[in-house]
Amino acid sequence: MILAGVAPLASFLARKQLYNRRTVVPFDTLDADGTTDLVKSILETIVQEHARMEIRIKLDDTVEEVDEETTKTRQREKGTFLKRLIHACDAEFGSVVQMIRAAVELAIYADRDHVTIDDFAKTYASFSGCRPSKNIFTAANWEELDPATALLRDDDRVWEAERLRSKGKNATRYGVRPQ
Repeated sequence: MILAGVAPLASFLARKQLYNRRTVVPFDTLDADGTTDLVKSILETIVQEHARMEIRIKLDDTVEEVDEETTKTRQREKGTFLKRLIHACDAEFGSVVQMIRAAVELAIYADRDHVTIDDFAKTYASFSGCRPSKNIFTAANWEELDPATALLRDDDRVWEAERLRSKGKNATRYGVRPQ
């Protein structure tokens, strides 16, 4: 049996009957700056080794920039796919694996031997219910988008704020617990 999930799980597994009968594999949240190599490895393993498909997404491209004042050339990161993937999955390891597998399935159903960024954009849209302009894989302002609230529309946000005001409470962002 595999158990994964919310905070009470650790308390449940700490019971004496379960303590000696378990193997714990913790998955901490991913850091977009520090774990892109891990996510790249997972992506390559699932797509190339498991599915025997090709990845047609630029993962490591950089852009050279020349500073006009110092005339020095420096590398600036351009390829943000792995960071977008981590952000779209709210930095959760299991969700990254799930999204990669779902994108591979889309490519398989399309009878292709490769995975593209479009497969990930469609998968994210399917998982989140986001509007096309709010898709983390295609939006220019992807870092500002919150995957947890991707389903909400402006009418939903107005309704939430009005409902709280009618109860005499301050309106807070959806998904944020008032302090």
